[in-house]
Amino acid sequence: MMDNWSKAHPDTKVHAQIGAGQYVPQAMSWSRSVSPAEFEQFVESSEIIVAHAGMGTVITAMQIGRPLVLVPRSAAHREHTTDHQLDTARWLDGRPGVKIANTGDTLESAIREHMANFAGNLDRIGDAAPQSFLDRIRGALVD
Repeated sequence: MMDNWSKAHPDTKVHAQIGAGQYVPQAMSWSRSVSPAEFEQFVESSEIIVAHAGMGTVITAMQIGRPLVLVPRSAAHREHTTDHQLDTARWLDGRPGVKIANTGDTLESAIREHMANFAGNLDRIGDAAPQSFLDRIRGALVD
């Protein structure tokens, strides 16, 4: 879907991490894999992140403050062994700066909306758990 989007928007720079799959993008730059440091640099230099609904990507984008369009992988399409990414997407849906796309049409509209309207109002998270959560864990361990 993203390669098709890139073909339709040739003036927009897109880079994809494609993993070990057989598909090779034709309309965007790509890498099979990137290091965590390289990934963070990509996120920092990006206007928007389009990704599967993996928590590492979600957390990094939310820490840096980049809007997300999530395309969750599903077991029904044999993209994953469980539907945990669909559950993650449902949990995040509706938060400021997060859009969910399951088709090429919803991908197009989600990217267009973020590019036109994003004003920095999204849920940012820190790099540590909130103190109230840590206090509850400590309390449970002591009891």
